[in-house]
Amino acid sequence: MYSMVKTQVTQGGSSGIQSVIVVAITLFALSGLMVGFAYGAFTHPRQPKQANNNPPPQQTQVVKQTTTTPTVTATAPVQAHAIGCPAWLLPPTYSEQPDGISSYKVTIQADDNSSSGCGTSNTALRVAGITSKIWVTKTIPNGKLLDISANQTLLTSDQISTTLTGKIGNETYSELPYLSFSSSTPQVQTTDAQGQASWNYTVNPGSTAGGYSLVILTDWNGYYNLSWYGFGIS
Repeated sequence: MYSMVKTQVTQGGSSGIQSVIVVAITLFALSGLMVGFAYGAFTHPRQPKQANNNPPPQQTQVVKQTTTTPTVTATAPVQAHAIGCPAWLLPPTYSEQPDGISSYKVTIQADDNSSSGCGTSNTALRVAGITSKIWVTKTIPNGKLLDISANQTLLTSDQISTTLTGKIGNETYSELPYLSFSSSTPQVQTTDAQGQASWNYTVNPGSTAGGYSLVILTDWNGYYNLSWYGFGIS
C-alpha cells in the first residue's frame, strides 16, 4: 500500500517540476528576446538627414515695359515775305550749241532780302516750295532792270508757266522758245528744302546765233524777284 502511494507522489511531483521548468525557460526566452529588441532599438543608428544642396528656386521678376510716345512739336510754316534776287550757283555756259543734243545745266539759290535787292549781303533762303522759272530773252543791257510787273496777274495766280514779257522803258523783252527741258527738271518748278532749283536743258536747233540773257524768276506766293546772266548761242 505504501509503495503505490509513493509512486504516485513521485510521478505527480516530477510532472509539476517539469512544468515549472518549461515555464521558466519560456519566460527566460521571452525576457531575452525583449531585452534584445530593446537593446537593438536603443543602439540602432539613426539615418542621417541628407543635406539639400539644390539652390532655392529663383523667383522670376516680371518687368513691365512702358512705351513712351515722343512728343512731336509742330513747326510753324515760314510766312512768305519779300525776297532778294536769286543767286546763280551754276550759271549758263558761255557759248552753247543749238543742236538739241548738247546738255547744259544751271542751278540757282533763292535768297532773302537782307540788302533790299540784289546785294551780296543777301543770305540763302532755305525754304522749299518757292516757284522758279528760267527763260531766254534778248540781251539785257548792263545797269538796266527788267520790269515784269505787267505779268502781275500771272504771278499772283501761279500761272507763270505761260509766256512772260518784260520791259525796259518802252522796249519789250519777250520770252524766246529756244530751250527744251528734261522731264525731271521742267521749266517751272519749285525749290527743294535748301531753297535751290536746277535745270537740265538743250538749245533747240534753229535758234538764232547771238548774245542772250538767261533770266531766272523766283516767286514766293506773290513776292518775286529776278536775276539774269548773259550767254551766247553759237
